Amino acid sequence: DDGIALASALSLLASHPNAAERDASRALLLKAATNLQNDPSNPKFRRLRKANKTIDAKVVRVKGAAEVLACMGFEDQGGEWVADDDVWQRAAAVAGALKM
Repeated sequence: DDGIALASALSLLASHPNAAERDASRALLLKAATNLQNDPSNPKFRRLRKANKTIDAKVVRVKGAAEVLACMGFEDQGGEWVADDDVWQRAAAVAGALKM
């Protein structure tokens, strides 16, 4: 169930020991979800490169962040995460959950 997976991912993110990193990750994930919700066909918002310094610091190194991306519809394809076609609905759900 998507709701259970999202709750689990958010719980994992909340357990990240460094509060500043956790908050920065949450802000980036919210921005990614909002961008996808508002413009789901924009290819710029549908790929996140793991080698990007910001993505590395706020997603790759933060417990639970990759799981939140998966709940948004991103798939791990090695060096990057790529969002699938019906991403806007899941991105909207994740954005709502991150705002709580």
